[in-house]
Amino acid sequence: ITSFRNLVVLAMLALVSPLFTGCASSQALRASLADRNALIRDLQNENSAIRERLQLVTYDRDQLELTLSERAIVPEVEPLEASSPTDMGGAPFPALNDSGLSDVGVELERRGDSVVFTIPSAITFGSGSATLSSEGEAALNAVAKRLKADFDDKVLFFVEGHTDSERIRRSKFRSNRELAGARARAVHEHLVTQGHIEDQRFVVVSHGPHRPIDTNATAEGRARNRRVEIIVRNP
Repeated sequence: ITSFRNLVVLAMLALVSPLFTGCASSQALRASLADRNALIRDLQNENSAIRERLQLVTYDRDQLELTLSERAIVPEVEPLEASSPTDMGGAPFPALNDSGLSDVGVELERRGDSVVFTIPSAITFGSGSATLSSEGEAALNAVAKRLKADFDDKVLFFVEGHTDSERIRRSKFRSNRELAGARARAVHEHLVTQGHIEDQRFVVVSHGPHRPIDTNATAEGRARNRRVEIIVRNP
């Protein structure tokens, strides 16, 4: 009888043993999976940091290229009074007159030795978009008329895109710099194709959020920072 009981116990142990082994194996798999997930998170964090550093380096490079291109294109001139017409190379800039511009939301100002047309993104583009609105097209048509009527055909036009510092969430664009560049290109294309201004007179630049004219801490300030500027300079 005792021998029979021993046999029964041994048989039961043989049946239960794989269950304990299976539990141990599952625990090991779960531990291994947790390790892999932790490694993936670490790699993703490192990748994000690398992307941020790459964006900073790319921005620095773009700024250097812009500075070099501006120096190659635009000669140095003496600062002039903001209230007087700019006269460089014998081609005077006209006195400021925002007639026909303020009605379509375009701001006109003299900034040092340049004349600046500022087009707020609120009237030209939807949120996160680089597609011109009908109001934006009307504004650019008014700007194109002034560019052709008021300035010598040797004058250069710098189309510069700007955004606020808010992170892009719902947009096909990966960064504010990319969005600002797309908007500047849309403005440039309209001025060439619809405004009939020669393409070689344009320099297109994206600054993204890096040249604000107001604080990004308020909605009003961010709205002012979202803009495309057309800066007029003599060669």
